Amino acid sequence: MKQVAFPFLLSLCSFLYTASPVTAQQDSTAVVPRTALTDSNSQQPQRITISVLAPFYLDSLYNFGSYKFSNSIPRFALSGLEFYNGVQMAADWLEAEGLPVDIQIIDTRRNNSFAQALASPQLKASQMMIAMVQSPAELRAMAAQSVQLNIPLISATYPNDGNVVATPNLVILNSTLGTHCQSIYSYLQTHHSLDNLILLSRKSNAGDFIKNHLMEIHADTRGTPLDWKEIMMADEEDPAKLIPLLDSTRQNTIIVSSLNETFAKTLVKKLSAVQKTYPINVFGMPTWDGYKLTGSEYKGVNIYYTTPFADAIGNAEMYKAVQKQYMIRANSDPSDMALRGFEATYRFAKTLLHHPEIMAFLSAINDSDAKVFSAYDFKAIPSENGQIRYYENKHLYMVHHIDGIRKSLK
Repeated sequence: MKQVAFPFLLSLCSFLYTASPVTAQQDSTAVVPRTALTDSNSQQPQRITISVLAPFYLDSLYNFGSYKFSNSIPRFALSGLEFYNGVQMAADWLEAEGLPVDIQIIDTRRNNSFAQALASPQLKASQMMIAMVQSPAELRAMAAQSVQLNIPLISATYPNDGNVVATPNLVILNSTLGTHCQSIYSYLQTHHSLDNLILLSRKSNAGDFIKNHLMEIHADTRGTPLDWKEIMMADEEDPAKLIPLLDSTRQNTIIVSSLNETFAKTLVKKLSAVQKTYPINVFGMPTWDGYKLTGSEYKGVNIYYTTPFADAIGNAEMYKAVQKQYMIRANSDPSDMALRGFEATYRFAKTLLHHPEIMAFLSAINDSDAKVFSAYDFKAIPSENGQIRYYENKHLYMVHHIDGIRKSLK
């Protein structure tokens, strides 16, 4: 996670505690790049209201109006405040473009009652929900509410479908783990099928879940299945157990079915120690994007993982403009959560303005003119009876990371 400006976020926290609506804050230094999402033949869109649901924990941060944590922000509240800051910035940009958008903030942890937040009168007056979801149960409840209100629900950060059923108003930006596994497998088929392939599983519920996904893809592939060796390791086992499976005469490519950061770091350190003898690629999971693998102890190992979010590599001009204005406000680069809040709000508010009917909106969510950073590709995910369960982003970027240098490959 990128550096955070605590004084700025504390001021946001105080603002949120005293006011719910997001109002634009004009900045004379702001230079807002115009996107192409306009229609010169159409009339000015009617004003829309968007509800942003996120965990701010304001009741836990304040005691009778007094902030409880001195000059710091507890970790449990940090992501929500960063997300809000991105939403606030998007509101400013929409206002600067003269677009009629009202944004309401709903704290999903107010009074420790998610149900109360979901029953908010504000939500019932909205034309769209943008959510920072925290659990499958939350996603299911929000998705059901979106169907009842017949409005879109944008799940901006949560990489899970919550096992929802027949909730076609739900749009998932952060692709599910199964989609990541499919993307990795297809990439290996295209670029690494002749390598010495090793499927390394970690003994854990998450490890089993990922391995099962990969094995299902392996069994059902229409192409030539990958020819891999399999090995399973427990946390206490030395990663050196893997070395006898390596081949000094070929490229060694290891697929790691684990979401555990400690396990990943220990493994890459061990492989770095032998990389001069064994050329090594390691394919990790999307959570690896947040791991710090930049020290000398990780040197020489090619690390790959998938991500649905492009940021700077997806639209350099837009990213530089956001980065510049965020630096003016917060004296830091925007965090990942701030970027997620900005992109979801700015992109889908504009889409909804031009396509206010639910079916028209869902038909327009892949419009290339709406791109901010990421090149999303939303697909309808069907249930067994053919009903649409939800829409999920199927476009992923493959990232190559070596010796602290991060590069997107697609």
